[in-house]
Amino acid sequence: MSLRRASASGDLSEVVRLVESESAEVNGRGKTGWSALHKAAEHGQAKVIRYLCRKGADVNCTGGLFDGTPLHHAVYWGQVRAVQQLLKAGADPSIENANGDTSLDIAKDKNLETVIMMIENNTPVK
Repeated sequence: MSLRRASASGDLSEVVRLVESESAEVNGRGKTGWSALHKAAEHGQAKVIRYLCRKGADVNCTGGLFDGTPLHHAVYWGQVRAVQQLLKAGADPSIENANGDTSLDIAKDKNLETVIMMIENNTPVK
C-alpha cells in the first residue's frame, strides 16, 4: 500500500510502518501533485495528519485539486477535524490556490460556518 493510500484510508499503523520501516517520504507526491497530507486532509484523517506533521510533512505544500494546500482540500470536502489539525500544525489559510481562492474563500462559498469561524479565529501557534 502506498503512503498516500494509507493516509486517505486513515490506516495509521500502516502509515507509521511505511514511514518508519519503509522510509516512505512524507512529502512525496503522486503524478498529480497529491501528497499524503493532501489525501489525509481530503478524507478527514486527523490522526494521520497529526502524525505526518510531526514527521515533517509540509503543511503548506500545493498540489492536487486546483493546486491547493492540504487545508484547501480539507475545507473543500468539509473535513472539520482535518481543518482543525492543519491549523494547529501551522497551515496558512491566506495561501491562494490556482483559482486565486484562499481556504476561507472556499469555506464561505460552501457556507461552512464552523470552518469559517475556525479560520477567522485562527491564531498562529508560537
